[in-house]
Amino acid sequence: TRTVTQSAVQPSVQDGALDINNEESGRKYLKAGGVYLQNNKHSFPIGDNVCLGKANVAGLSQSTLDKLIKANKICQCIVITGGTEAGHLSHGLDHPNTVDVDYSTGALRALLATGVNYSGNFGAGSTCEGCWKEGADTKCGKITCSQTEGLTAKWIHVEF
Repeated sequence: TRTVTQSAVQPSVQDGALDINNEESGRKYLKAGGVYLQNNKHSFPIGDNVCLGKANVAGLSQSTLDKLIKANKICQCIVITGGTEAGHLSHGLDHPNTVDVDYSTGALRALLATGVNYSGNFGAGSTCEGCWKEGADTKCGKITCSQTEGLTAKWIHVEF
């Protein structure tokens, strides 16, 4: 379980402070709202294949950033694990309202409380995902949000 301390600083877009196409600007905006990313130490270009596995927020819409901050005010547990970085079939610049969030019951409840419906099928709303073994292979995809048959959700795919 990760505990995140809420920042007293409120995000601002005054004087052009937020440039949604700038990775560092998006990270600072989210951090001011208490939202953290899987890897906070690196900024990298949109679609950079070298940095797979590190969440990128450049290109996400301001409304998406604001909704993540709103959810975080409820649980102080929103951690972005996927955004516009390369390697996602359902993310990227063509999907400025789609992110993956680290799974926790608190995060799921906070998203629901802010109006993000549970769709369970990669539509507008949220879908829990995880990984499992099939023989020697590891498969990842949608699963139920509750633990069943040894599967536990690892992240929440969110389409605002």
